[in-house]
Amino acid sequence: MNRFKTSKKLFAVLTVITLFLTLSITAYAKNPSVVDSAGLFTESQKASIEAKVEETISLTGVDIVIVTTNDTQGKTSEAYSDDYFDYNGYGLGEERNGILLLINMGDRKIHISLRGSGTNFFSDTNVENALDFMSPYASKGQYEKAVEYFLMDVQGLYNASINPDDGNNEYYGYGQYTEVYPNDQEAVVSPEPEKESQPPDTTSVIIAAIVVGLIAGGIVCLLVASKYKMKLGGYQYPFRAKSSVHMTLMTDTLVDRHVTQQRISDDNDRNNNNRSSGGGGSRINVSIGSSHVSSSGASHRGSTRGF
Repeated sequence: MNRFKTSKKLFAVLTVITLFLTLSITAYAKNPSVVDSAGLFTESQKASIEAKVEETISLTGVDIVIVTTNDTQGKTSEAYSDDYFDYNGYGLGEERNGILLLINMGDRKIHISLRGSGTNFFSDTNVENALDFMSPYASKGQYEKAVEYFLMDVQGLYNASINPDDGNNEYYGYGQYTEVYPNDQEAVVSPEPEKESQPPDTTSVIIAAIVVGLIAGGIVCLLVASKYKMKLGGYQYPFRAKSSVHMTLMTDTLVDRHVTQQRISDDNDRNNNNRSSGGGGSRINVSIGSSHVSSSGASHRGSTRGF
């Protein structure tokens, strides 16, 4: 009986240990946040990027994935990014919120894929701005810097979304977040304060203009007087002797008349015509977003840029 109780206790202990090891292995087997299949990063660079990714995940509450590859298996950068995110179990929360950045060396393209409403702080415009800012660094082979700036953009946009009225947390996108790139002189250019301009002294300008005008006018008057040999007493034109009027009688006779009539419609007529033609007389422009459905059936947003 004692042996049975001892075996039962031992079995319970082993069960607890097994469950603990299973949970530990599961936690350890979490999908990597940085998948450098193209070999673009050194070990130290990859470790630095992973640390920044975890920091961004903790701040935003959305999953962040960085993927590099030389082969997208015949898929577009968009399809490859969406499928990689969906079929590898990435994403946090019920909607599997997350952002995947793909550097496709095969086609030399960068793609940003977003899933879930938790990524709405990263709007379509912000995606385009981030691609604009990252692509020059990628074209120079500075892949680590491009990824770091992308992560800082994500953090800055998230902070701006949760603190819209905080004057100390102003964010304009792609590298213009306050205190974002303190060690990169290319990214941050502090504008010099504008010097207050002093109003010009208009009094001297007016006096000079009057003097110049008087001199020029006097010269012109002297030239005209010398040309026509005018006397100081004035010049009188002999208008009686040199003027005459000759009038001739002319008549016009009406031989025919042709009248054309055309009705000019008012605004009410135009409005009635618009209604009768269908469509209400106005055109409605519908703006369609960049959302699309991946092969897994999930909704994604995103954009691609070459480098």
